[in-house]
Amino acid sequence: MYLPSFLGEGPGGYSLVSTGPSKMRMEKVQRMVADGKLKAVVDSTWEMGDVMKAYGKSMTKHLQGKVVVKVQDI
Repeated sequence: MYLPSFLGEGPGGYSLVSTGPSKMRMEKVQRMVADGKLKAVVDSTWEMGDVMKAYGKSMTKHLQGKVVVKVQDI
């Protein structure tokens, strides 16, 4: 979570606040996904053999979501 200056960070700056995962948080995220309130946005999906292309795509900073590399089909 980023905190703007009026919530305690220096003038004009932001501060990143992060907490570790907990069972309660993970269950809440799971419910949100199940209810359709939260979903991952995927920019592109790549095969493992194209991992360097996927990496190149991720480094362009022109993404519309996550870059996914399929490690193994299940």
